Amino acid sequence: MKYRVMELITCVLLMASFVNYGIAGSSCPPEEYISPWFCIKTSSSTQNFYTIVVCNRPECKDHLYRVDGAAGHLVLDKVIITGITNNDTDKDWNLKLPSRWLLMSRVRELEIRDTTLSDCFLCNNPFQEQDQYLKKLVFSNCSLKGKLCNECTTTIKKLVTTTTTTTTRRPRQYGFYSRNINHFPRSTSPEPKYEYTKIANGIRMNGLTNAKSLESLDLSFNAIEEINSNAFPPEVSSLKILVLSHNNISVISSAAFTTLTSLSELDLSHNKLANLSRNIFDSPDSKLEVLNLNWNRISVLQENMFSLMLALKKVNIAHNFLQYIPSATWRQELGVIQTIDLSGNFLICDCDIKWILANETEITGLCSAPWKFAYQPVKRAAATLIC
Repeated sequence: MKYRVMELITCVLLMASFVNYGIAGSSCPPEEYISPWFCIKTSSSTQNFYTIVVCNRPECKDHLYRVDGAAGHLVLDKVIITGITNNDTDKDWNLKLPSRWLLMSRVRELEIRDTTLSDCFLCNNPFQEQDQYLKKLVFSNCSLKGKLCNECTTTIKKLVTTTTTTTTRRPRQYGFYSRNINHFPRSTSPEPKYEYTKIANGIRMNGLTNAKSLESLDLSFNAIEEINSNAFPPEVSSLKILVLSHNNISVISSAAFTTLTSLSELDLSHNKLANLSRNIFDSPDSKLEVLNLNWNRISVLQENMFSLMLALKKVNIAHNFLQYIPSATWRQELGVIQTIDLSGNFLICDCDIKWILANETEITGLCSAPWKFAYQPVKRAAATLIC
């Protein structure tokens, strides 16, 4: 009864969140062939049928292959796994998608939510034959921790043995005779030997190499701390939307997003970023339109942060620790940027903000200081300043 109620709630939520691609999915397979999965098939405004297969029971972790029934050969609009976590009897368990998992069917969207995933959950190449089908992936609230990387190899140096080298002393001459003191204690010098081992650690994204048509990737509500250089394989160059919000990201290495040559929207909100460098993107960048940096710890932006971002239209940097709006950072790009959200910062409205009056960009934010301008919109304060 518990799971039937959950299934009913899930159905209602799904019907309100369809994303349609215009081609009907397959008919649902018989229930006995896919249990513990269940299938929903409904009509939509832009296609005849919309087929969703869902598993929200603990048994799913042992029956992933039943997603497309006994025979496969299905076209599924959406596959959802939700609520599968480790329990008291198996606290170390985490989900790793099996090799060739979806080989017999074609899937347009895959969502895994509220499920404990291994950091190597993509390592088995689960998306074989999906390169022309898979458009959207969601791995949200899945306990993914550490760094996001492609190959994720680290070299470990380990001391294995030490050897001893004997230093021989020459005989000394004492007047009419010589005395050999080689019998004195020998001096030793250790020569350490090391063994170098390459290990893989981090959330490995190289399992996306078969998702060549992927347009949206959501990794929100995890515990990702770092994004390595070239974190995503070049095969996902069609990716347009990347959501990394609600993580613990504090470090983004240079060239982190340069393989994503079609990226138009990047959400880095609700993280721990204090610094951000221009070189995490391509230069020039002619695709990125929306950059969301809300709710971070940014106090200063580089002077060239938005230079040669030729398509950038919207920058959200609300609820950070910015105090100044220097013209060197913003002015040269204001002919392109349409909206800048600076709400919730500690903006000092002095004569250095007068430059914002010379453009049509919509700038949202309130002054914090000096007191006579406190809580005034920055553009209004700039207009009343006498400098």
